[in-house]
Order: sequence, then C-alpha cells, then structure tokens
Amino acid sequence: MAADNYDDLIFTLGDIAYERYWTRPGDLKSIERVILAAEKLENHQLELQEVEASMDEEEEAYKEFQAAVEEEAAQCQELIEKHIKPVKLAESKAKAIETALVSKRKDLGVARQNLSKLDKQIKQWEADGYLDKAKDNRMRYKNLKMDFLKRNRECEELQEQYESIMNPDSGPGVEGIRARRRQIDLDQQMDERAEEYNERMQELEDQAADTEQNIADAQRDYEDRIMDLGEEVYGKRVADPALAALYPRIDKLVKK
Repeated sequence: MAADNYDDLIFTLGDIAYERYWTRPGDLKSIERVILAAEKLENHQLELQEVEASMDEEEEAYKEFQAAVEEEAAQCQELIEKHIKPVKLAESKAKAIETALVSKRKDLGVARQNLSKLDKQIKQWEADGYLDKAKDNRMRYKNLKMDFLKRNRECEELQEQYESIMNPDSGPGVEGIRARRRQIDLDQQMDERAEEYNERMQELEDQAADTEQNIADAQRDYEDRIMDLGEEVYGKRVADPALAALYPRIDKLVKK
C-alpha cells in the first residue's frame, strides 16, 4: 500500500467536500470559488467540443464536395475520350489564347493598381491644398483610365475567343469539347474549395489549440480551488463521516 501524501489527501478531502456540499455553498467559504472554477472549466470544454464539431462538419462538407466534383469530372472524361481528336484540337487552339489572356490580365492588374494609386494621390493633393498639382495630374489620370479600359476590353475579347473555342454551340465533338471546358472549371472550383478548406481548418485548429490551453489553465485553477477547499475543511474539522475518515491520516503527516 502506497504511503499517504499530504497534498493527495487534502485534494481528496476537497473533492469529497465539493461533491457533498456544492449545493450548499454557504457552509464553506471556499466552495463558491470552486463552483466558479468548475463552471469556467466546463465552459471551455464545451467550447472545445463546438470547435471539434465544426471541424468535423467542415471536413464532411469538403469530402462531399470533392466526391461530387470527382463524379462529374469522371462523367466529363467519358465524353472527352469519345471525342478525343476534336477536344485536343480545340485545346491546342485555346492554349495560345489562354497564355495571352494570363499575360493581359496580369498587365490589367498592374494598370488597376496604378490607376487607384494616382486617384488617391490626386485626392490627397486636393485635400492638402495643392490644387495645381492635382489639376496637372488629372489628364494623366484620364490617360491611365483609357489605357485601363483598353486593356480590360482586350481581356474580354480574348475571353470571348477562348469561350467560343472551348464552349462551342455546335460543330464536331461539341459534347466532348464542352465537357473538357466543364472539367477545367471543376478543377478550378476544387482548387478554390481546397484553399478555402485549408484556411478554415487552420483557423479552427488554432482556435482549438487556444481553447485547449484555456482548459489546461482552468483545470489547474480548479485543482487549486479544490486544494483550498480541502485545507478549509481540514482546518474546520467539518463533522461529516465521509470527511472525518481522512482527518487522522492527515494528522499523522502534519505531526511528522
């Protein structure tokens, strides 16, 4: 039989006292603090359960989306293989347009940033009273705006050309070509959903880690409050058979 330990016995004393007297907090001063610590601990535990439930729901939704995408992509693949020659021809034509479109969109993004930056600068000059400087740059702003609109129109025209090739209304292998176009869309949707899923799961994992730390802190606080209660019970020698049985064992340790 293991030797008695003072802290273990005091904790046991407090634990028993809390179980027997928590509905009568007025009998012992320390019980109110134990009740508050227990409630705090329970709240954090419930928070963790909610976070874990959210993680399960997010994972299930992601898997369902993934399964649906894979099923539709497989159906598209059947049509693609059925019309493989016109599909490859269409993709070959569309590839050059897609390459040009990517480059044009990148330039459009830079033009948008430059336009926004100059607009803010002009407004700041006007607010600061540099009206001549603001006026001198208005023409530059108009030129940048015209350039932006031109680039945007070019992107739209390239996109229309791409769609006319990869999403035709009629012609050889139209079903297969449109299936390939849909397959490309599905790949993009899957990439976007995967990124969204990973970001959300990371957010939930961080939240869970914070909550677990809160639980650990609350658990230590609860145990400290139980120890305080045990000390109070031992000091008062509360007349309760379930508690009194421990007093002699603690007395022996105290007298050593």
